[in-house]
Amino acid sequence: MELRQETTAPTATDETGRGPGMAKTENPVSELLRSYRGQSVVYCPNPGNGGDAIIAEATFRLLDKHGVRYKIYDRDPGSLLPGDHFFFGGGGNLVELYPEGEGVPATVHDRVERFVILPHTISGHGEFLAKLGENTTVFAREPRSYEYVKGFPGIGAVHLDHDLALSLVGDAAFKNEVRRARFRQFGRYVNVLRRKRHARKRGEAVRWNDILCYREDRERTKKEFAWENYDISRIINFDSTMRDREAVRKTVFGILGLLSWFRKIRTDRLHVAISGAILNKQVELSANKYWKNGEIHAHSLRARFPNITFIDRGDNKQ
Repeated sequence: MELRQETTAPTATDETGRGPGMAKTENPVSELLRSYRGQSVVYCPNPGNGGDAIIAEATFRLLDKHGVRYKIYDRDPGSLLPGDHFFFGGGGNLVELYPEGEGVPATVHDRVERFVILPHTISGHGEFLAKLGENTTVFAREPRSYEYVKGFPGIGAVHLDHDLALSLVGDAAFKNEVRRARFRQFGRYVNVLRRKRHARKRGEAVRWNDILCYREDRERTKKEFAWENYDISRIINFDSTMRDREAVRKTVFGILGLLSWFRKIRTDRLHVAISGAILNKQVELSANKYWKNGEIHAHSLRARFPNITFIDRGDNKQ
């Protein structure tokens, strides 16, 4: 089944991630998954932090929803068969900041019958992209990546879609699980309040109903952090490989359960902001070290979630 190739970026989306004027059959990832109903694929979640766990949980749910059977990749290329269809999880590892991000895709794409990269931000990695062939389908999660990947003519198909974590916004069963998770995170909520008390003693201004979740990893833009900062995606992460579904669920509900205690979320982490969208919280999303947050906010968040404000301090132009 050949998917329609997107040529323009939607300016607004409904709860399934479709843009205006797109028929229900035109959501590229959903159409792909419908074509695999009852079939088996090899799925490799994109490893990383708690935000990547939210993408992985959304992907697991979409595979289940569409009746796609899957086997988690064991990181051994020798275990793959020539007839396998391989899905590499969505995320943001295929950018210059993460040269190691192409590790799994580079060892897999030419070993399988079909190689699929689920919605990703992509920049750099030109030598790797140039090697991808007709058996490859790439989904970009914002227009800048889409236009970049289209410049590699050897790739079989390139589509524009949205970050898969946004599929959780319209998932009623997921929201019910989040409500139950809230009270299991009361202890962490108390710990955050303790940080705020320490911050106030140090003379810092504290907003008791807000949670600060700014990154302290290589994508950070801040040189110094408030004492109360709680880098939630780094602190709550029970399996960085995302291969253990129960550990992924524990991470996801830990993050959303804790965030649910606060009125406003201030962050430069994309999936903390998307968590705020799921919870219908006020969110102040700042630029990260490169352009990802601004591009995805413009493509997927701005029109649909007026409660998410993007702050661009000029850090993400490169």
